[in-house]
Amino acid sequence: SGFFFNLRKDKFKDIRVRQALELVFNFEWTNATLFYGTNTRQDSFWENTPLEATGLPTAEEIAILTPYKEHFPETIFTAPAASPPISGKGKLDRKLVRKANKLLDDAGWKLVNGVRTKDGKELTVEFMLASDTAERFISPYIDNMRKIGIKGSIEIIDSSQFLYPRG
Repeated sequence: SGFFFNLRKDKFKDIRVRQALELVFNFEWTNATLFYGTNTRQDSFWENTPLEATGLPTAEEIAILTPYKEHFPETIFTAPAASPPISGKGKLDRKLVRKANKLLDDAGWKLVNGVRTKDGKELTVEFMLASDTAERFISPYIDNMRKIGIKGSIEIIDSSQFLYPRG
């Protein structure tokens, strides 16, 4: 399971927005409180495979990535693969909230009357679900997003409404 942002939407194109959203999802609290500690945090789409990103890129990986360098942040070449943030024991880690607020401020999303806005638009996130089973962990996430001025909502749709790419 995971959250996947529609990068065709302008609001999600800025990596700082996605990073801020990551900072307010408290995996540790969710896992302990709602899943009784049964889940393991994944650091990669390709966890436990040779494709998993770990550490700094090898010389061979740099050779493959270099022709596409303008499409990646510089940190891909200079910093170890990123791991998700570790939150404190509470539902919302204040230190991570401060970081998230700074990222959103830097991305131009200003807090106006408790809501993040940019160019007259509110920052919103809609979770599309095929069943209500994920509501129990998405609802607390939406509560956390609200604390940094992001409006979240859940839309439960029939599984036949999900469109899959053809090709």
